[in-house]
Parts: sequence; structure tokens; C-alpha cells
Amino acid sequence: MIIDAHQHFWNLEKVAYPWLDPSYGSICRSIEADELEPLIRKAGINKTVIVQAMNSYEDTEYMLKVAAEREWVGAVVG
Repeated sequence: MIIDAHQHFWNLEKVAYPWLDPSYGSICRSIEADELEPLIRKAGINKTVIVQAMNSYEDTEYMLKVAAEREWVGAVVG
């Protein structure tokens, strides 16, 4: 089994990420699990671990929802 042990997802419409501003360039946008899924499938990754992108209950709830909807998410670090 191949596990990718560190992924971040964020949705700027659902959760506030004050640290994320235009100075971060191309990642200053919502980045969600559906964008990663075809890439991990192609790479042969079986599971991934989502790591919080913001120290907030809202972000943790968002990650838990993402994990519950995708069988390839093996764990959440909130």
C-alpha cells in the first residue's frame, strides 16, 4: 500500500484562511480533493492524509467532511 502522508485542501468560500493572500501566487484559490484525486490515482497512491491548513474548528470540520466522502482519505490531522 502506498500512502501520501501530507495533503492540504481549502475552500475559500467555506472557511477563512487569513494567511493565504495573493503573495502566494497560484495557490491563492480553493484547492479541493477532486483536483487531487486523478493525480493520486495515476501515481498509484492508495491513501492520503489530510493536514489542516488553518487552526480552526471550521477547517477541521471541512477536512472531516472531505474524508467522509472519499475512500482514498486514510486520516485527518486537525
